[in-house]
Amino acid sequence: MVKIKRKSVLTIFILSIILLIMTIFNYYNQNKINSSYKNISLSKFKEDESNNYYKAQSNNLIKVYIGGSVQNPGFYEIDKSLSINEILNEYIVLKQSADLTKINLNKKLNSNDRLIIPE
Repeated sequence: MVKIKRKSVLTIFILSIILLIMTIFNYYNQNKINSSYKNISLSKFKEDESNNYYKAQSNNLIKVYIGGSVQNPGFYEIDKSLSINEILNEYIVLKQSADLTKINLNKKLNSNDRLIIPE
C-alpha cells in the first residue's frame, strides 16, 4: 500500500510540474506575440492618413478602380501620367480571357475613373 501511495504522489507531482512548465511556456509565447505588434493610437493613424493624402496630391497620384477580367480587381493609387497600357503592365495581372482589343491602351485615366477590362 505504501508503494501505491508513493507512485500516486510521484505521478501527481510530475503532472503538476508538466502543467506548470506548459503554463509558463504559454505565457511567454503570448507575451512574445503581443510585443511584436506595434501600438498605434487613432490620432496617429488620422495624422498619417492626412499626410498620405497630401503626399498623394503632391506626387500627382490619382485613385482609380480597375476590374473586369483581371486577377486583382480593386482600387489603385497610380501616377496620373501613366497610360492604360503602362498601368496594366505595372499593376495588373490579366486573366487569360481578357480582351484588350476593345480598349484604347494609350488613354490616360483621371481621378475616380473606372477601368473595366472586357472578356
